[in-house]
Amino acid sequence: MFAVSQPSTGKFKGVRVLAGDIGGTKTSLGVVEIGAARLSLIRHARYASRDHPSLESVLREFLRGRGDEFAAAAFGVAGPVREGRAFVTKLPWRAS
Repeated sequence: MFAVSQPSTGKFKGVRVLAGDIGGTKTSLGVVEIGAARLSLIRHARYASRDHPSLESVLREFLRGRGDEFAAAAFGVAGPVREGRAFVTKLPWRAS
């Protein structure tokens, strides 16, 4: 866990994160607000992974026309990691 604080007050101001669960069957994406006392799911969508040629394609669809802003992104990927690249099981997708 990390915190973003305002230099003038030291109070936690919160942060938005793009998060994803990437798998051979489905890809689940969401924008989450991490606040001082709770997490809030701002937006969520689930996609059939096989309907997209790449992770980038799914991300473009999720983000298209929304104007979402986030400070960080994190993804869990179902598959092995070799030399810093994740290989999604059952798909030709690669992520680094």
